[in-house]
Amino acid sequence: MSKQFARRLFWSVAVVATLLTSPTSASAQEASKAVAQTGPVAQTGEVVQTGSTKVRREAYLKFIEAQRLRNDAQRSQNPGRLQEAIEAYKDAVRLDPGAAEPHVDLGELYFFYQSRFDLAEIEAMEGVRIDASNVGARLLLARIRMTALRFEKEQKPEQIDRARLAYEEVVRLDAGVTEGWAMLAELYEQKGDFTRQLQALERWVAGPVPNDPSFYRWLMNQELSPDQAYYELSMLHRKSGRGAEALVAGRRAFELDPDSTVYSRNLIGLLRQSANIADELRAFAQLSQTSDSPALQIGYGAALVRAGKYKEAAERLSGYVKADPANANAAVLLSLAQRRGGQRLAAIETLKGGITSSEPGAKTSLMLDLGETYEELGLNDEAARQYELVFESFFGRGALTGPNLDLFGHVLSRLTRVYRRVGQQEKLQQAFARARPLIGDRSPTLDLIVIENLREEGKRREALELAGAVARRFSEDRSVNLTQALTLSDLRRFKEGIELLRGLLREPASSAPEAGVEDAGVYLLLSSIQMQEGQLKDAEASVRKALTLNPSDATLLIQLSSVQERNGQPAEAEKTMREILAREPDNPTALNNLGYF
Repeated sequence: MSKQFARRLFWSVAVVATLLTSPTSASAQEASKAVAQTGPVAQTGEVVQTGSTKVRREAYLKFIEAQRLRNDAQRSQNPGRLQEAIEAYKDAVRLDPGAAEPHVDLGELYFFYQSRFDLAEIEAMEGVRIDASNVGARLLLARIRMTALRFEKEQKPEQIDRARLAYEEVVRLDAGVTEGWAMLAELYEQKGDFTRQLQALERWVAGPVPNDPSFYRWLMNQELSPDQAYYELSMLHRKSGRGAEALVAGRRAFELDPDSTVYSRNLIGLLRQSANIADELRAFAQLSQTSDSPALQIGYGAALVRAGKYKEAAERLSGYVKADPANANAAVLLSLAQRRGGQRLAAIETLKGGITSSEPGAKTSLMLDLGETYEELGLNDEAARQYELVFESFFGRGALTGPNLDLFGHVLSRLTRVYRRVGQQEKLQQAFARARPLIGDRSPTLDLIVIENLREEGKRREALELAGAVARRFSEDRSVNLTQALTLSDLRRFKEGIELLRGLLREPASSAPEAGVEDAGVYLLLSSIQMQEGQLKDAEASVRKALTLNPSDATLLIQLSSVQERNGQPAEAEKTMREILAREPDNPTALNNLGYF
């Protein structure tokens, strides 16, 4: 029994007891004296004693009537009946000012039905004044303060603390109020107190299923459920670098609600991060026995592809694609398994089916993969046709910005690659001319493609001149500076390239994950140029620094193995290659290099 319910029951039983006791009995008279309060209250023209048996009886009956009116108002959505309930609660308060419960109920009416937070807070505070240990009053006060905090554009520290202290009082009085722990987890996160956030989430996970989760659902736009608690616990463990604990919590969230794509994706990411490929496959096999979650099946298929089990991946995914042909992600993954398994003609049919069935926004990735599959088969004209279709889709939208600009640059790069391969220089120049108005001077995307084209043609000085000009226009663009460093290394001007790259590195290193990945890319190129110049010790130091920033990137391990092999360390190079293959058994570069070593 919760303390909140117990408080209500105590007040109700106390009043009912007076109804069952004769007002003329000695015990009733003694009880009346014991509970009598000073101060007259006017009621229908007569002066009564507020603590008297009669008043308490009338107060309780009025409270019951108010609750009935409240239920009727809620059921009928009748504003008039709601006002009657409010007046009835006010009467109960006037009859028995020492009772906290009518104040709590009245405050809830103001809060939930009229959005009168000011009046609701007055009633909640009065309930707390009358009975500081009344959980209902404390909970109402906490809800009011949390709502005010959520609706503020700028959440100030003092407002966070007001809400936090209010909910801390709730759980101190009744640790079984699950909403209290859930809200405190949110508030501790805002305060940056991750130790107490973890404690609150663990109490939420262990707490009872709440009787009324509607307020939390309304305010937080998520469920006050154990699966949500496990998911948030998983995210906190993940953020704190506790991979094993994150996986346990993430798996529990998924098992409680296997239909949630959020939980599925979280679990898939955790499995990939925290396990080797063999353990990952075993976990997927176990989970798939009890769940047919689409996200889980796609994740299982992706793991099979990474493990080099293309046939098994294709068998698992083909049935799913037939059942849901509109799922573009599944079609892309199935086609990848087929391509790597040497079934490129089957991959073409898979991609064509996906293009026909999928939503318009998902067709682009399918068409690009179809073009790439045609390239693998040497069907350059068909590949160019797919890229041209995607290329044409960008026209008529106006100037490109953001992600669309990046995607357009990617498509143009592929189109350039095919045109260059088949000697279609005229079409290549036409594509550049048409692309220029879309890109304008806002982005170096087109210039970078032209520079790459010049490098491929061996026109290295022209490439360097253009790279320098673009760098002067976009001096803060990392991709431009990296390209300039590459063109310098093409001309064996290694020291200039190294100096340029060192100037791009952040000192001190940024704590943002995306910044670390960017710096890892700079260190990778720096290591490559240092190796070309024969600075093998520096090259190894650079790539190892990159690995500390982005340890999951297999490209960095490939570079490390190359440096080791060049430095006369074949055993170390082989060990590094095998480390890559333990993660990604189908990594083609690692397989090729290991065979060479």
